[in-house]
Amino acid sequence: MKPIYHKKNAAILLCILLSLFAAVSAPAQESVLHDITATQDVSGSLPPKVLMRTMTQSYCTYYDFAIKDGKIYAKEKGNAEWKLFLKTGLPFSGSGSGKDVFDPPAAICELCCDADSLCAFDQDGVMYSCFISKTAPQKPFRWRKLCGFPRENYLVQNDLVVEKRGWSMGCRRGEILWYEDRYGNQHHYGTMGLETFYFLTKDGQHIRFTDSGLPTDFSRSIQGPEEGRFVAENISVSGDTIFLIGDRGSMYTRLIDFDTMGCDPVFFQYTYEKLPQYSAGTDYISNYAPWALPAEDWFKQPKIKLSGSARLSKIISIAQTGRGNAARELRVAGTDASGRIGYYHKMLFDAEWLFSPAELVIADEFFLENKAEAGEETTFSYRGYISKNSNKLAGYSCMVEGAALSSEDRCTLTISHGEESFSCALYPVEKWTYIRRYNPGFDGTPRYYFITAEIDEWKLSRYSKDFRQLLEDLFKDRHLKLFDFSAEASTQYYQIDILGGATSFRGVTGQDAYTLFMTCDGNADAQPFVYKAGKSMELGGIGNPLSEDLVLAPKEFYTAADSEEIAQKLENNKAYRKNLEEMSKAQKKYHEKAVRSRWGFSFFDIVSRITFLNKVNFPKIKQVTSYMGDLLTANASLYGDLIAYMDWAYPSVLDLLDLRLAAYSRLLDSLENGEGSAALDSGFHESLIGYYDDIAFPHHAVQGEEATLDMLEISPQFACFVLQKADGTVILIRPEDVPQTVAENDAPYKFRATFTMVSLAKNARHAPPDNENVIADIDSYQGELRWDGKTVRIYIKNAIFTKKLLFAGSAE
Repeated sequence: MKPIYHKKNAAILLCILLSLFAAVSAPAQESVLHDITATQDVSGSLPPKVLMRTMTQSYCTYYDFAIKDGKIYAKEKGNAEWKLFLKTGLPFSGSGSGKDVFDPPAAICELCCDADSLCAFDQDGVMYSCFISKTAPQKPFRWRKLCGFPRENYLVQNDLVVEKRGWSMGCRRGEILWYEDRYGNQHHYGTMGLETFYFLTKDGQHIRFTDSGLPTDFSRSIQGPEEGRFVAENISVSGDTIFLIGDRGSMYTRLIDFDTMGCDPVFFQYTYEKLPQYSAGTDYISNYAPWALPAEDWFKQPKIKLSGSARLSKIISIAQTGRGNAARELRVAGTDASGRIGYYHKMLFDAEWLFSPAELVIADEFFLENKAEAGEETTFSYRGYISKNSNKLAGYSCMVEGAALSSEDRCTLTISHGEESFSCALYPVEKWTYIRRYNPGFDGTPRYYFITAEIDEWKLSRYSKDFRQLLEDLFKDRHLKLFDFSAEASTQYYQIDILGGATSFRGVTGQDAYTLFMTCDGNADAQPFVYKAGKSMELGGIGNPLSEDLVLAPKEFYTAADSEEIAQKLENNKAYRKNLEEMSKAQKKYHEKAVRSRWGFSFFDIVSRITFLNKVNFPKIKQVTSYMGDLLTANASLYGDLIAYMDWAYPSVLDLLDLRLAAYSRLLDSLENGEGSAALDSGFHESLIGYYDDIAFPHHAVQGEEATLDMLEISPQFACFVLQKADGTVILIRPEDVPQTVAENDAPYKFRATFTMVSLAKNARHAPPDNENVIADIDSYQGELRWDGKTVRIYIKNAIFTKKLLFAGSAE
């Protein structure tokens, strides 16, 4: 049989592996804000009363706030006089600030307040916050620049949000007192509450958020109305209830934050079932009752009826007015039928809007234009395979449809076998992480999820015997079982891990391990490790080792006129190499901390189980022991994957950098020693491919009809080989020390090599590599790649003095 791996498959795998080299750090764009009071001061400059909450004016339970000349002015409720807030109008750190010491900013450009909290952004997009009530959880009337948990840092508007259509802040604390879940059960806010910051992105279709108990980034998101296709013109938030308006006057509201969407199982009990609630929201103990999931849906507000000269603007406002979810007033600035300026208003769940005339200043650009409110599709679909204990199941496929990759999601899983198929709804909620991230799911790094499945178990008996056995092992007795599955997902792949029902004894758990691995292009043929993108987080990836700042323009000879450029390139390469090394060390350090945190918790977990403390949920010990281990494991796994990626890719890049530094240094020495002209070393190449080409190593080789070997030119700095056997086995082969081996030896060339299994043969089972047909454990073995000028041979070292020939082929 002719091997099926060739150009098409190589292109697919090349695209997959290219993602390992994507620099996914946040772009180094400076977030600069400007004075926008000219258009955002809708209530007028320092008005008698702030009537609409905008990015420069806001009102809450205790104060009205406004920006004037880059400073914050405040007017206490019941007081007619505006004063510079805390006398200076600018954030400052005073005595008792501890480590949170900072210089006052030059100007404040944006602000928002809600309940007992005020936050503001300076001209550089840096946030400052201040509590404005004596009942607040921390000392009031003291500015803070540090925020977030578990490590405090600065929250700075980055490129994901700096060009936002609007932003707002919501506070859920004692002023509201309780939250009502989707079944009307009331839950006391607890002892701390939270402040959440919501940003409507430039396209109007995405909402990014962070809160006081999360790392300081904008990595988390909420899917908008109409499955994310609704294009909102503006956003306002109060009490964590989001208010959106579209260009045709459609309006939606939804109460949602990190806690209510189900992402905080360490501190709250959750359930997808309708359970009775016996405590009122006024009782603190109601905080311990299970919170119903999913969070409430988007609620479409009744449209404002317009006639005559009536017009609506995108200036909207929502404000909490009392306890519970419903205590919110909505406002929309505009004109009535007779053309009077004012605002339409109603309580959250009222059916009719009323109009109140007011002295508002609405710029022409803020009036709605009746443009389409439906944007582009924002969800993803994936197709792939199912593996059981790392072996693919022949004849089975799976598909996920409608995944938004937001922090809280809903999608559909379908498993097929021949003409039969089974579908169920999935409810993913993002796992908490203490790591600061950029844009997981979209930047090459995945989002990690807990998943609860909604299963019609009575349908399982409809299927043929083999299919029914698989479905029962996956789904029996798991309808709405909380967070029973785990997943990780990106725009490229979706992976769901499931432990099957208890069967015959297999190690500790007695359960089969299933992996559903799907890709967006539907070509999921690789082992997950090979397909996945590099986990470089916000610290960045390898970048471009061949950028103009690092590489000399090719010349036959260089002269003294080039000395300055050569010296600068040397310094740039030294700095680049140092940065890569520091990045690698930092990531390994983070990984060690993550592992220590995991093992530290494991000890606590063991003690709590022995003493039965894990059965006690006051103060929430049961919650911590139930989920903290899983969350810490996910964090450790994330860094573990990143370390594996770096160990795989960095050595080749660093080796080439060392050769470049040596070659450039010799070139510069020659010119500085008086030589009129000089050339780079004859055997030096900027790319790894150049060294292979020096010895005429084939880019494609065949072993009859049994196997093919193709060079994957992932980047000029890194190349490896993919071996495909006729039985469907695909193995990635990475030679080591290629430049040194080429430079220091003559034919036959021998390269040390490591292996990564990409795809096993359909009938593979784990066996040692001396088996004639099976090499399932090849990842754990060293090998050798040889080239004598005619034949490529690949060996597996399966013992100290023995080798197994894996491939012997020549250029086609």
